[in-house]
Amino acid sequence: MRVGILGTGFGRAVHLPALQSLPGVAVTALWGRDRDRTQAIAQEAGIPHAFWGEDWAELYSAVDIVAVTTPPFLHFPQAQGALTAGKPVLLEKPITLNTQQARQLQELAIAQRCPVAVNFEFRLVPAWRSFAELLTSGMLGQLRYVTVDWLVQGRADRQRPWNWYAQRDLGGGVLGAVGSHAFDYLHWLVGPATAVLGDLSTVIPHRPDGSGQLQPVDSDDVANVWLKGPGDLTTSLRLSAATWRGRGHWLTVYGENGTLMVGSPNLNDYVRGFTVQQARPGEELRMVPVPSAYDLPDGFADGRIAPVRILWQRFLAAIAAGAPMVPGLREGLYSQHLMDAVHLSHHQRTWVDVTRWWG
Repeated sequence: MRVGILGTGFGRAVHLPALQSLPGVAVTALWGRDRDRTQAIAQEAGIPHAFWGEDWAELYSAVDIVAVTTPPFLHFPQAQGALTAGKPVLLEKPITLNTQQARQLQELAIAQRCPVAVNFEFRLVPAWRSFAELLTSGMLGQLRYVTVDWLVQGRADRQRPWNWYAQRDLGGGVLGAVGSHAFDYLHWLVGPATAVLGDLSTVIPHRPDGSGQLQPVDSDDVANVWLKGPGDLTTSLRLSAATWRGRGHWLTVYGENGTLMVGSPNLNDYVRGFTVQQARPGEELRMVPVPSAYDLPDGFADGRIAPVRILWQRFLAAIAAGAPMVPGLREGLYSQHLMDAVHLSHHQRTWVDVTRWWG
């Protein structure tokens, strides 16, 4: 199976080694915005076809499947082109810049009978799979409250260069970067939201460009979000990539029969380091072993590669069987709905009913 990768950042760091470790798969084409960088990566990795600039459409004829791993503002035109060419697509999140674009991709994929996978890799991380099994067993009884803390320091340095991430119109900001993941796994684990309240903040208003000149930042560095869900369940999310020594990434679910938590304080590898903890009423939190059945073949330098490798295996199997892919565009569209609702809520300073968007 021939795979083409659009993007030389996350695509090179994660998707390329994941794909090269799979039997029967060959990465035969690579596209990037910079010619010299793209050619150098392709040569180093043994990729026979390299494209750059505006020539991404040429990649489609050289491959069977397309991986769209570029920044968000390129997702829609690149995925649209691949689907129009009849190619299955693995799409990074957030899948588009807005719900309208996401719906158009969904309609096109259905019309073209092309499966689409979305890289919501937390569904495949061992600790998260164990957490999901415990939660869905009903061990907590009626759920009372859910919290997400995702506080990391990847963009805490105000000298980190200005780029697309600093620009809201290009899909930048912490809401898209990590909120898109959180909305997906909350949907998976506790069910769909019915209403959204959001507040977004830019705490580093300027960043230096390549020449050292300060440029304005209008994307969100901090997102505080509240969701209402099944049975009026409230979920509170605190998200930021601008928090020095932030506590990491933690999901906690409180129920009538105790508390269940999955989380990691690792600020360097956002997939490795997760543990599951549980407390019954009147007890302290204790570690819950993750079953070895959930272990992933690893040995990769980057913890993100192993779950993405499994995602690719599942996607290839779905393509071969003509079966729906989960997570796919349905899940990506849901996440995009909630991101749009947060922006609307922030602008209107009120709760936004989202049942009409996905119901």
